Amino acid sequence: MTDEDRALIDRVVKPYTALHALVVNYPEEVAALLSAARQARTQGPGEGFVVVPVEPTREMLKAAGDYADECARLNYGGAPDAEGTWSAMLAAAPPASLIKEG
Repeated sequence: MTDEDRALIDRVVKPYTALHALVVNYPEEVAALLSAARQARTQGPGEGFVVVPVEPTREMLKAAGDYADECARLNYGGAPDAEGTWSAMLAAAPPASLIKEG
């Protein structure tokens, strides 16, 4: 076995060895972390946050374009502001219940 092979195996195996050691030595703490993660996942995002797709939908992109067109029509004199664009895109985002995990 080459040194390169050993290094690759080390990189792959060590994280699992460390994880196994955590589970064996601290089972209550690991269980509490898993429980907290499950609870957070079912409760959704915290106040002030929303769930949106990783990639914007066509509707979200259209909303951003429409906002930019409206800014140009009203002669704001420059590029549309990021906050307005973001608000338009969020308003057009699908509900979190329709977003598939991926």
